[in-house]
Amino acid sequence: ISPYMGKLSDEGKDGVGECISLFHACGGREGRTKVLVAAIRSAGQMVELAKAGLDAFTFSPKVAAELINIDETFSAAAWFERAGKESRGEAVLTPVGQKA
Repeated sequence: ISPYMGKLSDEGKDGVGECISLFHACGGREGRTKVLVAAIRSAGQMVELAKAGLDAFTFSPKVAAELINIDETFSAAAWFERAGKESRGEAVLTPVGQKA
């Protein structure tokens, strides 16, 4: 089942709440029917749905950017790249003013 959460919200309904209710009506995680929530319009909505147990979504590139454009994501990626270079014995340059 694939409820269009954005359309539900456009109709004045609580799209997130409706999708969570549908998920539970289908048996939740133990149910045989998978609920794929479509037309998610913000990362916050996806987080709410995931907290309720939903794990299948469709969303726009804008929402994908919201999910990854977080300072901690960039810091973790930089650390990972640096650790990879160090493990291969490659030179690691640190920009002026940043900690090594």
